Amino acid sequence: MRTSHFTLILTLATVCLLLAPRAASAAEIVEWTPGKHSEKDKERAWFDNEHEDDFIWIALEELSGKRPAADASRSELAKATLALLNELPKYGERETKMLRPPVPFFVTEGYLSLGKATLPASRYMKYYTAGEHPEFFTDATALSDTAALYCYFSMYDAEWFGITRIPAYKAWLSCVALSYPPHWQKFKGMGQSALHERLVTPFQTKDEPWREIDNWITAYTRPELDGEPQVFVKPLVRNALVAELLDNAGLDFDPRYLKERAYSNSAPSLPGYDSRRASLLAALTLELSQEIYEQDGNTKQPLWLRDWFLERFNTLK
Repeated sequence: MRTSHFTLILTLATVCLLLAPRAASAAEIVEWTPGKHSEKDKERAWFDNEHEDDFIWIALEELSGKRPAADASRSELAKATLALLNELPKYGERETKMLRPPVPFFVTEGYLSLGKATLPASRYMKYYTAGEHPEFFTDATALSDTAALYCYFSMYDAEWFGITRIPAYKAWLSCVALSYPPHWQKFKGMGQSALHERLVTPFQTKDEPWREIDNWITAYTRPELDGEPQVFVKPLVRNALVAELLDNAGLDFDPRYLKERAYSNSAPSLPGYDSRRASLLAALTLELSQEIYEQDGNTKQPLWLRDWFLERFNTLK
């Protein structure tokens, strides 16, 4: 009788353990619901989840035939990825309306088509796209720099759940990530006051304080976190941007990042690459875009992939 009683207790205890809530690991998505969870829970959900980058070693081993060292830095991984990109034919710059400076058309198209749902609100971008107050936009270099800062802030402000449900948003952010790192690098070392003097002071008046541009500058000039590139992209956003590419290449990825697909199982058309290998190279280039441009600020080779993301954005917008 005692044995049966003990067995019953043990069985009930086991069932309770199985049904008990399981603590999420750092790599898992922490759910956050307004009104149910605190702001601290919200911060954990957006910032404290790990970025899943194991695929870098898998992809580089398959594409180059050599697996990087387990402790390879992101700079070393970027160098290996750039070597792969340099094996492609030399990129021929496309001169299209979508890419023409000082503000590429895809930037304004993104603002107009995605702004209400996903991109940060901006009086500056509103004036520019509407053709209002042309006196603010007479300096082409300042206009180009300010648009680059807006695109940076759009990356900084992005949320993974928006990317997973709005395919055009995913493609647009990927275009930004492969287009603007050289531009963002120009800002390094300038500091907050110098950027304010360059981009805000010339047209700031008492009635037009342009605090939004200062907000973008403040976010850009904040200290780097744990060695991350200066243009900070939240871990879950980085996961969401590469997830579909990796899934298309046959690598396992959290299905919660694949709610709505932007690429419909398609892949970039690259000389000498099949769809799997092209998807892996696209994921590597997107993942390491900032470090790739730090290796060679004048390289055009990532634009092979940027043009494909641009085509997808044009299809989806």
